[in-house]
Amino acid sequence: MERRNGLLSRYAAGGGWITALALSAFVVSTTRASGGDSVQFNKAVEFELANQGGGKVVIPNINERKPGPSNQAFPFNQGNMRYQQVYAMDQFQGLVGIVTQFAYRVDEDVDKPFDSGPIDTQIWLSHTEAGPNNMSNVFDDNSGPDETLVFDGNLFLSSDGTGDFDIIVDIEDVFLYTGDGNLLIEIKVFGSAGTAQFDAAGLGLGQGGTQWTDRVWAFDPNANTGSQGGDDGMVTSITLAEEEPCPWDLDGNGIVGATDLLALLVSWGKCPGCPADFDDNGIVGATDLLALLVNWGPCP
Repeated sequence: MERRNGLLSRYAAGGGWITALALSAFVVSTTRASGGDSVQFNKAVEFELANQGGGKVVIPNINERKPGPSNQAFPFNQGNMRYQQVYAMDQFQGLVGIVTQFAYRVDEDVDKPFDSGPIDTQIWLSHTEAGPNNMSNVFDDNSGPDETLVFDGNLFLSSDGTGDFDIIVDIEDVFLYTGDGNLLIEIKVFGSAGTAQFDAAGLGLGQGGTQWTDRVWAFDPNANTGSQGGDDGMVTSITLAEEEPCPWDLDGNGIVGATDLLALLVSWGKCPGCPADFDDNGIVGATDLLALLVNWGPCP
């Protein structure tokens, strides 16, 4: 780390040749791109635009104003469960951003207000290739490589029973949904839990089969395998916030400049989770460099 900081200090001091270094890297990247992938620059710009997202979406989309055809107790009205639910990428309608909240509603046939008391819960999020009608009964097979623990503690859920999306689960740690795959939520409930029946998706009462969402569940938070029987999961309102407006400002000084460029170059190559991996593909490379260059100068 000291060596890296030393390099950054020396490079930053050489301001006159930083631009030349950036241009050289740009030429190398675009030259390599010409061998078969000449749209690196467009991809960088496309990523920048795509991530000015944020918003709220109900999945399944068709149940935003119309209740789902079924209801379910899993996992918050059951307790001692391992539960996964997948949300199809196309249901996000192009929205991307940091996942900040999941919200659910009481089933209209129950219409019951409740206060849950503490529910010992872990929640994980990931991008996944698993999809509705394509989930494995093996939980770990559904989880994506970027699986992130976003909540670990006691949940306190409540509803006034009116059918609004007022059963709120706030996400505590950052997970950026990029739209590169379906979204998987995994919920582990330890011990007892009591809420009410939640509004659920499916083709009919107790039936799955939709192309929008699906679930796997087991009556043990540590189970390795589960069942796909019954409904397709909870009708869910998902809130996404815009990504930080200036992720290219790696040193946080309000300007995308020389030290940010050098931080990126020092991280060049395979580097999952690195701040300079702007397109979140696990590699700091040409598209990340171009995204930084496109946004050179003061942050908005």
